[in-house]
Amino acid sequence: MYEELLREMDFSPNESRAYEALLKIGEASVQEISNKSGVHRRNVYDALQKLIEKGLASEVFIKGEKNF
Repeated sequence: MYEELLREMDFSPNESRAYEALLKIGEASVQEISNKSGVHRRNVYDALQKLIEKGLASEVFIKGEKNF
């Protein structure tokens, strides 16, 4: 939906898909973000790290599981 706009703002394809998935589902695990975005789980970690650096995501621990 917003992927093209995010790509114009210098987001990588994986960053834009992961960010859009986060916007849709809210707080989620990497696996949930991967399933929703269609981005491989390993690449979701990289995309989320970039989003954290940009101040657009953060990580929290709930019951020992890392969520974003």
